[in-house]
Amino acid sequence: MKNPVQLLATFCIGAICGGSILLAIASHDMDMLYYQLAQIRLQYQELLHENAQLKLDLKKQADERNHRIRKLDIHIQTTDDAIHLKLQQYIQKYIQNLCKFLIGRPLQDFEPQPDLVQHLLNGRAVLIDDKTYIVRVDAVVITETLHVWLHLDTK
Repeated sequence: MKNPVQLLATFCIGAICGGSILLAIASHDMDMLYYQLAQIRLQYQELLHENAQLKLDLKKQADERNHRIRKLDIHIQTTDDAIHLKLQQYIQKYIQNLCKFLIGRPLQDFEPQPDLVQHLLNGRAVLIDDKTYIVRVDAVVITETLHVWLHLDTK
């Protein structure tokens, strides 16, 4: 029969070798799990960044949709000295009344047809004190303040 100490030593060596093998297998599995965790964290950070970018884009689009015409600014230029300031103010109010439906409209409405204001006003005849004045649009700038430069000619 073998020596009990030798049997105990053989048992301990077998336990150590078996434990080492199991530890190697388990550590490989742990390494794979840590690698997957790192990949998932990286994907999470990328998704957070993409989400923040999409929120900014959405806010920017919402801001662009909210831009509306808030004010009309009519500039009148005349070649006739007989058109007094009072008549210019009357014509300015007349033009503002014609264009008041544009206030509050989104600026996007003017993208497909930016010359809408010009077609609305150009060539319009205004009768004041038995004199006819023809409105000619020189320029239109469409922002939150609608700027219209007009030229008045007497007929």
